[in-house]
Amino acid sequence: RASLDKALALKPNDIDLAAANGAMQQVFSGPVPSIERFAEDLLKEGIASRRLESRHAFHSWMVEDICETLRRELETVAFAKMTIPLISTVHGNLLSESEAKDPRYWSQHARVPVRFQAALQTASAMGDILLAEIGPRLVATNLARKELSSASLAIGAIGDEREVEHFLKLMAQLWVLGVIEAEALQTSFTEERAPGVSYVFQKTAAFVAAMKTSPISPKGEPHMRVSQIREDIRALVEESSGELIEKKDDETHFTELGLDSLFLTQLSLQLRNRFKIEISFRQLSEELSSVQSIAGFIDSKLPNDPAAAPAAPAVSPSPQAKTQVHTQTQSQASAPQALQVQASVQPFTTQQIMMPTPVQAPAGSLNAIFSQQLSVIQQQLALLGGQSLSFAPSAHAEQIPLAQNPHPAQTQAAVPESVQAPKAIEGKEASDDDPSKKVFGAMAKISKVNDKLGPLQRQSLDSFQKAYNEKTKSSKAQTQAARSFMADPRVVTG
Repeated sequence: RASLDKALALKPNDIDLAAANGAMQQVFSGPVPSIERFAEDLLKEGIASRRLESRHAFHSWMVEDICETLRRELETVAFAKMTIPLISTVHGNLLSESEAKDPRYWSQHARVPVRFQAALQTASAMGDILLAEIGPRLVATNLARKELSSASLAIGAIGDEREVEHFLKLMAQLWVLGVIEAEALQTSFTEERAPGVSYVFQKTAAFVAAMKTSPISPKGEPHMRVSQIREDIRALVEESSGELIEKKDDETHFTELGLDSLFLTQLSLQLRNRFKIEISFRQLSEELSSVQSIAGFIDSKLPNDPAAAPAAPAVSPSPQAKTQVHTQTQSQASAPQALQVQASVQPFTTQQIMMPTPVQAPAGSLNAIFSQQLSVIQQQLALLGGQSLSFAPSAHAEQIPLAQNPHPAQTQAAVPESVQAPKAIEGKEASDDDPSKKVFGAMAKISKVNDKLGPLQRQSLDSFQKAYNEKTKSSKAQTQAARSFMADPRVVTG
């Protein structure tokens, strides 16, 4: 895939130009080792190429010996006068009457390059034309679509139909375009009238569907990047093929755009360099066969853009979402101990749990002390779970005096222990010897616990390995013998 001048400047001397099919599509012919070295040189220059399987090196110096033999055979043929104009792919112009009857001209067809691009340019200069490919596949049709003007048209049958079906499909396309008359084809076929059923067997509604309106995107919705990805892919396709790709062609199959397998190989490399995502040739020729499908696939593989994340909606804060617990020891205050519960304002960020207001017991009673301690424990468990608390509203902060305890040391140790519990848990770090310590990323999990195999376990493992290697000896030998085929890089690229 390069211009003719650039390709000729890079080719070795023992390789000849076999065909000039387009502005960026050239074919070369010659010995296999020289072709392989030429492909490596093109790859170094960033030019995509593909080897064509052929048993004979046509259009090269290697077939010169048969030209003279072919000329002598053609001298025994009686040539008739031309009845329709022909465009020669030897020089790309209209074939003259003298050339049509010259055996030497026809004998050179196997040796000289095929000037297909020049022949298309000659045909296009005649005006708006219609090209119909009579042959297998769509090779000539795809090449012609790249060179013809927008007013011209090239058609051909797609698939592996039988010859009659291929011909009828092509005739139908020509009839739709008004090129031929249907009556001219009816003389070769017999019509058969098939009886139809007298009942309704497929009832369909013909109402016009209501127009669908796109929903209005809410404020803060992330900008969809698929459109930008489609623009980048269209630019890569235009750069690789030299053809202008419009937005209306996003869902069109690459083969309908006239793009061949060589283009798909080059596009696979460019997509990998541009988006850092591996897309194989098989994917481009099957499920990812259009700009739209490639854009959707790349968008699903790319990480989410943090800058495009939607803004969180503002939520009115709860007036009783945060609870502060203050404790006071015996040595810090001369007054009786008190447990103060004070409400403050905190925005609602996590799941909120409504905690019941402690039961109002007589001040200084044993029930009041246990009620407050249970309330503190519930608060700590909720905070450890990452949840915010919300108490039943109260008119004001309450001071519940605690009765003088004959054993103050025990009372002081109960409440501070529950209050300091989160700090101890939050500051705890996993031990290096803890086998359950998680490793972040694709890193080997190293366990420092002694887990060596015992003598009996080691003997059993060695016995299994020896028996398995003996059992798979022939399979490994076969794999080694076929390694040159199994390690073919074309298998990796699809």
